[in-house]
Amino acid sequence: MEKYIIALKTDEDLGKEDFVRSLIHSWCEEIDERLRPEYYGLGEPVRKSISEDGVEAVIQTWLTKMRPMLRRKSKPKFIVDINWRKEKGLDPRIFPWGCYVWLDSVAGDTLALKLFKFLILQFRPAFGSITFESENREKHFITYKTNVGTVEQFIGIDVGETLPGIYWVTYFGPWSVKKIGRHLFEKVPVAGVETLAGGFLITSYERSKDIGSELAKKIEKKLIVHFGPANFFDKSSLDIEK
Repeated sequence: MEKYIIALKTDEDLGKEDFVRSLIHSWCEEIDERLRPEYYGLGEPVRKSISEDGVEAVIQTWLTKMRPMLRRKSKPKFIVDINWRKEKGLDPRIFPWGCYVWLDSVAGDTLALKLFKFLILQFRPAFGSITFESENREKHFITYKTNVGTVEQFIGIDVGETLPGIYWVTYFGPWSVKKIGRHLFEKVPVAGVETLAGGFLITSYERSKDIGSELAKKIEKKLIVHFGPANFFDKSSLDIEK
């Protein structure tokens, strides 16, 4: 079954107690019941029960042992992985941290968008997107051979010199808006535009079922031209052998 991929990139301190408590309480107790996580853990398999252990156990796991992964077993199912650590170290990326959700497509577009907007308000990302798992691989997954064998990896997903791309739904946070130019968001071609958390939520085409279609590719290309091709990663221009 196809899955939505919800991705957000941020430089927020995800170890602050206020942030952790707000996120976990809101996600487990306040958001739409169909989007609440049911299990947590420090890695897969994610099988500690939130209903049995309590929300405070999830919070303390995050604060004392790094962040937990979250999981929902009831429909619509999802897995959440939050890429974060206490020290940035030598990591050169401007926005090194991320939140990734693999959400079953049975959720439907309305719930997927509701979860995306909730996470934007919590994480205050520089950039975010919703697409399908298959398109994420098409746009960002490469394989190449080295002297030790075949390497597989996702590329172009970080925010910095370029942005990852344009998708079914794309969120440009304040940093990305400044990079591209706020004036270009005043009249966006072919897309729905919504202001959110100081940035802009761009819906390229109405339904996720159009992801990967010729229509979708045409609209995404038009938006990339509008915002400036140099601002976006382009896998087709990559010299993989080099």
